[in-house]
Amino acid sequence: MIGGFSQNGRDDGREDHTRLSPPCRAACPTDKNIPGFLRAIAQGDLAEAWRIAYRDNLFPGVLGWICPHPCESACRLAPQGESVPVCELKRWVTTSHAPPPDLHLPIEDDGPDVAVVGAGPAGLAAAHDLALAGARVTLLDRADRPGGLLNGCIPEFRLPASVAEADIERIMSLGIEFRSGFVLRAPEQLETLREEGFAAVLLAVGAGDDREPDISGWQPGPANQTAIAFLREVRGQDVRMDGRRVSVIGGGNGAIDVARVAQRLGAAEVRILYRRSRDELPAFPDEVALAVSEGIRIEPHTVIDAIEWSDSGLRGICCSRSRTVARSGPRSTLPQRVAGTEHFVSCDIVIAAIGQTATLPSGGWQVADVFTCDAALCHSGTVVSAIASGRRAAAEITSALGRSGRWRPSGNGGPRPEPVAASDGDGERPTEGVTPHTDGIAPFLPRHVAASEASRCLGCDRLLGLDPERCILCGKCSEQCAYDALSWRLTRDGASQLVIRDEDCQRCGDCIASCPSHALRWRPWRQPNRFCTLRTSANGIPGEVCSNASAGEV
Repeated sequence: MIGGFSQNGRDDGREDHTRLSPPCRAACPTDKNIPGFLRAIAQGDLAEAWRIAYRDNLFPGVLGWICPHPCESACRLAPQGESVPVCELKRWVTTSHAPPPDLHLPIEDDGPDVAVVGAGPAGLAAAHDLALAGARVTLLDRADRPGGLLNGCIPEFRLPASVAEADIERIMSLGIEFRSGFVLRAPEQLETLREEGFAAVLLAVGAGDDREPDISGWQPGPANQTAIAFLREVRGQDVRMDGRRVSVIGGGNGAIDVARVAQRLGAAEVRILYRRSRDELPAFPDEVALAVSEGIRIEPHTVIDAIEWSDSGLRGICCSRSRTVARSGPRSTLPQRVAGTEHFVSCDIVIAAIGQTATLPSGGWQVADVFTCDAALCHSGTVVSAIASGRRAAAEITSALGRSGRWRPSGNGGPRPEPVAASDGDGERPTEGVTPHTDGIAPFLPRHVAASEASRCLGCDRLLGLDPERCILCGKCSEQCAYDALSWRLTRDGASQLVIRDEDCQRCGDCIASCPSHALRWRPWRQPNRFCTLRTSANGIPGEVCSNASAGEV
């Protein structure tokens, strides 16, 4: 007797859907359908790859350049050093091929007026989802154009301005109104917005202000600058640092960006002073490696005591060596000065890159129908997490207004849902013609290389299905599994149960091929994107847009 099968080793014969998500998709802050994206590239359907990339993360061009790609670390091929280069393929698709003309379905703006304060990635993402659901969205920001830190704060060699502008314009083209010069200082301004007729207000102000260092001798000016101020000053201006010695305080991505920019501006010497160990640098490892390869010195275990000046200007930095001691909390170590290790670093310019602070003043913002983005995501320091926070906030707004009866989103707008792909490789979609961009950025991969790389995806959005009516209990499936992902066990009532450890399965299909009775087959893993809220359920409450990472019908 067959008692069914269990996925991921559960003893009750049921599947654990919370653990069956493809690991790449589970690691993605925006829940992007990565297997479907790679499958479209492998099949030559770059238009569909574009649709998936846009629908799930909204900034496909930007994230093709600066995403930290946690999906690649989570890939089941990562232990062998063979992760599929998802980020590079995203950059190739969005840079070398124009988006399809049917990226959006028609939108009906019959919803309420919603104000979004903050036009960075989080605010833009929220405005996008709200507009597609039918709301009339007004985006307010202190800057003269939307984009937040995407405009002028990320070096051109990391993110070309044209790429960011294209992604921003794509969102703004949904009919979103933009108001510049709006500086949020007091809760009373939110009441004013409500009086203007906005049914809801979203605060998506993020963390766009530099944190000033608490260092003796710090004097803001040309010789002492913070990271964002420095990057904005040099972006698009004829600034040179020829012969200057630059010291950067910090160890995050901002510090790496500042150091690499200074190097390109002709600085004679650039060093990064970081108070913890080299292994604890919070910056992306690949960015750190690039900085070192360009000649930038990283000096870990260095704490700043004071900045020293003379009558003629900046002399340098008084430093000490540090050691790290274990502690509890979000950072497992605490740097401490080591007595007797004081030393002096001569430099001409000091740039502090010690992080950003929230733009929104603290306290007093609990106003009716005012929503905020997820602070943990929005302040994480990555664009992809900010996007996720904005989309989640948009979902909360549509749900809250729907429950109160003030809004029944039409659900007519939005990116097209993903068509189901055949699980066995049949049903290949026809290739759609796309026109390369003409902004001077060359393609990064030949098409056949891109397709080959994408085809290495194991297809972890496929699950094994067992038909107990066909199974003859021969055991050939488990015998043929080279990864020991399948095993048979007896249940309490004496039935035979096939246990499938999904995390060990490499989707090779040997078990299916070896089954003489055709009892095993692939079936799709299906779960809606946890952020998109563009459709309406039968009871009028906003639901989730279909963003299934499916492998096809079985």
